[in-house]
Order: sequence, then structure tokens, then C-alpha cells
Amino acid sequence: MLCDNCKKNQATYHSIKKINGVTTERHLCYECHLKQAEKESDFNGIGELFSGFKNLFGLPTHRNVARCGVCGTTADEFLETGFVGCPHCYEELSGVIMPVVSKVQSDTRHTGKSPNGKKGNAAAEEYEELRRQLDLAIESERYEDASVIRDKMRTLRGISNE
Repeated sequence: MLCDNCKKNQATYHSIKKINGVTTERHLCYECHLKQAEKESDFNGIGELFSGFKNLFGLPTHRNVARCGVCGTTADEFLETGFVGCPHCYEELSGVIMPVVSKVQSDTRHTGKSPNGKKGNAAAEEYEELRRQLDLAIESERYEDASVIRDKMRTLRGISNE
């Protein structure tokens, strides 16, 4: 495959980027890759905008060695850039991430869209109440009541009763 840039040399560097659902592939030869790397080193991407992220929120500046066991993102990397590497970072680095979230937002719980048009925490509270009723019904061996409650829970979560 020829280089996308010079169209003369064999491409030896291949990159695939997916941004906002748009996939971009680049195939570059060694020389064009070096030129591209020089251009990109002048601006290190969006992370450059977040340099000093921890100072913005008055967070401690001492080194934090906590690391996500899944993707390897460190607490310091999060504090420097404001980005996590994967969904597991929220659990693995919660001691560092949650103080930032609580300073940025009014709450640390997600209260976005809910099934069946229910608003915010109302659906979650209703589901938890149904869960308590289900546990009580099972404990007292009222299995018919438990199946009705289970069906209500499934309906609330948008799961069919089949």
C-alpha cells in the first residue's frame, strides 16, 4: 500500500482514529510519518487544553500512583488531562475521580433519562421499593406475589415478560 501523503513510498505506519463516530484511516511512509509527528508535537491534542486540570479544581498536586487495572490509566494522568481511559476507571480510580466530579456537578449520581419516560430518580426509587417488596415476598414464601412484583420490575426496566 502506498503512502496517503506522498503516494510514492510504501506505507509502514497505519493509524485508525474514531472521533464522534467518524473513522479515519491514515497510511504513511516513514518520512511522511516523521513530518506528521513534528506537526503534532507542536500541539499535543485536546489534552493540552486540560494541562493543569488538577490546579483548576484546587486538587492536591502530590503524585498519586493509583492505576486502573484494566487500561492502565493512572490517577495522575486523569488529574493532568481530565480524561479516563475506560469505563472501569470510574471504579478503579474513584477516590481521585469522585472529588473532581463532586466539584464540577451538584451530585455524583447519574440522573439522566429513565425507562418509560419516568423522571430522574423516581424510577430508580420505584425499582428499589419493588426490590424490597420482592425480597419480603420471597422471605415469606408468597411466590405468586413475588412473580407479580418481578413482572412490574421487568416492565419498569423495559424487559419483556416472555
